[in-house]
Amino acid sequence: MARNSTLTAAKLQETWVMTRVAGILALGFAILLQAIIHTPVGSGAQALLLPLFLAAVIQIGAGLQAWRHERHLESVVLVAFGLLTCSQISQLASTSAAATNSPAQSAFLLFWGIFAALVAAQSSDCGRSFHLLLAAVAATLLLKALVMVIAWSPLGYLLLLAGVVTFALALLAGICQLPVLRS
Repeated sequence: MARNSTLTAAKLQETWVMTRVAGILALGFAILLQAIIHTPVGSGAQALLLPLFLAAVIQIGAGLQAWRHERHLESVVLVAFGLLTCSQISQLASTSAAATNSPAQSAFLLFWGIFAALVAAQSSDCGRSFHLLLAAVAATLLLKALVMVIAWSPLGYLLLLAGVVTFALALLAGICQLPVLRS
């Protein structure tokens, strides 16, 4: 009987770790897609609505799971950025293309970038790679706000580079969460 409870506990721990990894990867993927949308390369924003929605659902689900495991900072980050992704989906789905480059939308992204930077500066037990990922998210969101205000297309390539770096850091943070590497 004790062996079965040990195996069940190990299976639940493995499921929790994979949920965390999925949430972190979804965060990086959503930021990368949001960066692609505002580059000269990303012309079909409507095609990215479903992947953005799936990334948002995964982030929110992983954030709620993190709350159950009392990882509060990780929970707040994943749920908050999942909701940010949902708000970006609603902006993309709107029929008014002029509203997506409004100063209000840029200010909105500026505040989210500042929020990500402040959270990245907080001390927690999430690990250095998670905080580095949040710093990259902050830089990408601040750059996206700048691209929307200036509307200079060569700056979009720098935004794309920031999105790729953010996704690479999400991969790194996800790999660092795997129990195989922690043993």
